[in-house]
Amino acid sequence: MELATSLRFAGKSWTADLSKGTSLAIPLDFEQPQPNCFGTLPARREPWRSGGFVGSTHQGGSCNVDFVQLIPHCNGSHTESIAHITNESIWISEIAPSGLLLSQIASVTPTLWKDSGESYSELAQPEDSVITASSLRGVLQQGVQALILRTQPNVSAKRSRDWSSPPAAPYLTLDAVRLLIESGVNHLLLDIPSLDRSEDGGQLVSHHEFWQVAPLSRVAGPSSRRSASITEMIFVPDRLQDGLYLLSLQVAAWQTDAAPCNPIVYPLHPMA
Repeated sequence: MELATSLRFAGKSWTADLSKGTSLAIPLDFEQPQPNCFGTLPARREPWRSGGFVGSTHQGGSCNVDFVQLIPHCNGSHTESIAHITNESIWISEIAPSGLLLSQIASVTPTLWKDSGESYSELAQPEDSVITASSLRGVLQQGVQALILRTQPNVSAKRSRDWSSPPAAPYLTLDAVRLLIESGVNHLLLDIPSLDRSEDGGQLVSHHEFWQVAPLSRVAGPSSRRSASITEMIFVPDRLQDGLYLLSLQVAAWQTDAAPCNPIVYPLHPMA
């Protein structure tokens, strides 16, 4: 059954089949290599035990009941709120959009920091790999609510890579983040573990810029972007072409700064 919707954007009519979505989440396999960053332990699950009860049918239990332990920021696809860097309890369950978002998938090739001519912090190193404003300026569609970045090369190893091992992951320059804000992007989705340099001395300068929180501050101000979100460690299959999509972000309803997510995208097609 086809479930279609339509909209107008940029002077054109578009349609999407909502019965044919694609997940951008990396499945979290507890038995196989998992994506990981910042040197944390892998996510794990084990049968819950209480008294004589064991939550495993393989071990004689009446049903399967798993105890799961993970760090959303480090153990797979997750979405985070401004509470990631502030003292305020602006939980991801409160700001995650419940409706469909007009979004764009854009492929970008990182460049070396020494060749970028853009800004970050004093910790940036010449051989760092960065996503720049200049690389985004030629592809970013004005007016989209969410931007999904696919870094090149788009190797399948991203699905299980330990990002703590070299080479270091790319990150966004401050100029790139400012361009996203100017373009109206409120939700940013990345196939890398962080918007920022992995070793940044705890400054998180690009996170602060994206949410419009003063550098090193833990307090959201009047101009802070409280409804904005950042999603990290997704995977965008090559079969999805660059272009416009509808996005259902689908974030777990946790009262935390970050939670596992399952972003679903539906291609938009121009109507005749």
